[in-house]
Amino acid sequence: MRHIGSSLVDPYSAVAGAAAALYGPLHGGANEAVLRMLEEIGSTEKVSQFLEEVKQRKRKLFGFGHRIYKNYDPRAKIVRNIAYEVFEVCGNEPLIDVAIELEKKALTDEYFVKRKLYPNVDFYSGLIYKAMGFPTDMFPVLFAIPRIAGWLAHWKESLEDKESKIWRPRQAYTGPPVRSYIPMESRENDKDTTFNVAHQFSKRSLVATYDGKDAEKNQSKL
Repeated sequence: MRHIGSSLVDPYSAVAGAAAALYGPLHGGANEAVLRMLEEIGSTEKVSQFLEEVKQRKRKLFGFGHRIYKNYDPRAKIVRNIAYEVFEVCGNEPLIDVAIELEKKALTDEYFVKRKLYPNVDFYSGLIYKAMGFPTDMFPVLFAIPRIAGWLAHWKESLEDKESKIWRPRQAYTGPPVRSYIPMESRENDKDTTFNVAHQFSKRSLVATYDGKDAEKNQSKL
């Protein structure tokens, strides 16, 4: 929000950009990815096999690990307790049993403990949203709504700083040094200067589905 706002764009565009940054499965969309993972596992009996496939790098484990918290995310404990409070009102969500078993086995497995992979705040939040009846595609929206007040506060604060300048991402070019210009007619048979662009599924589009029809097909591509 601050980065985009530093260009003096209107707050609506800055919020849209910030929401886009929150949208991916490695950030705000992680709880959606967790839910898809738990649905794929399906039952507590399949948790051990799933973790073995994770260790073999055949599957991805979502909802574990954090860039800051190198032990159990304290927010995850709070969200887990709130989940049961929500279930008392909205009805139990069966996938909570799979989540609890997955956490239990992962926290006693040396592979995950050694790598400091503990449940984070995204591990249980998706189950709460699902129990409340929200469509899975709405999860990032629910994540963004309470943040927008803070985003706007930061945006306003940055504009009031008279010495503030536009934020520019730092880049380190690691390509080849100075090269001579090659005329187009001389590039036809030059394999080093021709390339093809292939459109691929993003990680999010593989993990998340938008209409509920392609879950099995998309999961098979992971």
